[in-house]
Amino acid sequence: MDERHRVLIADSYPDEAEQLKKELSGKYNVISVRDNGVDTLDDIIKLKPDLVVIDLMLSEIDGIGVIEKCRELIEPDKIPAFIALTMLKVDYCMMKPFQAGILAERISQMIRIRSVNNDIQKNEKALHGRSKRMCSMCGTNDVRMQISFLVRNLGVPAHI
Repeated sequence: MDERHRVLIADSYPDEAEQLKKELSGKYNVISVRDNGVDTLDDIIKLKPDLVVIDLMLSEIDGIGVIEKCRELIEPDKIPAFIALTMLKVDYCMMKPFQAGILAERISQMIRIRSVNNDIQKNEKALHGRSKRMCSMCGTNDVRMQISFLVRNLGVPAHI
């Protein structure tokens, strides 16, 4: 009998789900791969996985609906763990209920991260523009020259 943890994959893109199955099968017992919420819920109830990797954008019943149904239909100690996947760009996700103080700290962290990220992107654009101007002055589009210029501007000593 396979003693590895039992994993169920539910993804609205069957090709991606199969690829994920191949990647996880070496370490986990992938017991089912589904592409819609109804079949996913049925398999969770029947097969009792330890963990479900679930796309939030499933058809028929979305991932959140599947999780809610599991909480209604399955005993609390028998509910699998869930890892939610989404194509939506989300910078951070918190589970309710949460403490307002922790939310406030996450807001501050996200604002700082966004600010630093924006500064880095601005600097990269400025450096990239300068390296292109420099190379255009030389009349060449030599990648080595662009890299040398960027490395020098980053403050890396020439001998390195």
